[in-house]
Amino acid sequence: MRALFYSFCKLFTWAFLKLYNGLEVRGVEHIPKSGPFLLASTHHSNLDPVAVGSACPRRLRFLAKRELFSNRAFGWLISALGAIPLPRGEVGMAAMKEALKVLSRGEGLLIFPEGTRGPEGAIRPLQEGVAFLALKASVPVVPCLIRGSSFAMPRGSSFVRPCRIRVLFGKPLYPVEGESRSSFLYRLRCALEELLAMP
Repeated sequence: MRALFYSFCKLFTWAFLKLYNGLEVRGVEHIPKSGPFLLASTHHSNLDPVAVGSACPRRLRFLAKRELFSNRAFGWLISALGAIPLPRGEVGMAAMKEALKVLSRGEGLLIFPEGTRGPEGAIRPLQEGVAFLALKASVPVVPCLIRGSSFAMPRGSSFVRPCRIRVLFGKPLYPVEGESRSSFLYRLRCALEELLAMP
């Protein structure tokens, strides 16, 4: 039932973003066709989970800050769409355990490794959660860059503006046996910077 609800919402949001924001998606071929994977995306706007979820050909679960669940109606909506509550500023081991369960079931998981929204055109410091999950579950990580979302829905705005949005997926990064978290984060940052440099 939740899968059907997700598909319906995705169809609606994809059509809206395509028609209203000229949604452009590149690198879909880098999304694994099956099996578990992490989608590590830059974060500039509250619109980002919608944009990435619409652009990704596979269903995604995602980590969301716990404060978003305080509104009962909105909390129900994002829970139905697969959100996992994550305490702000913490690794949140309960959330990490749930994320590992998601990956063990062969699902895709969206994560924003910068931890919070930042300006477009720059990559903020990456948090260790993405490296912990990638190395612990030994799953590929697909880097993702979003352009235009901060203009389409700026911080503090409740409405979407008709600004072009682009979602770029990069080649998957595979964990190396014995690799440290800092090494993996460095590789991920380099991959995100490569996407940032693309025209």
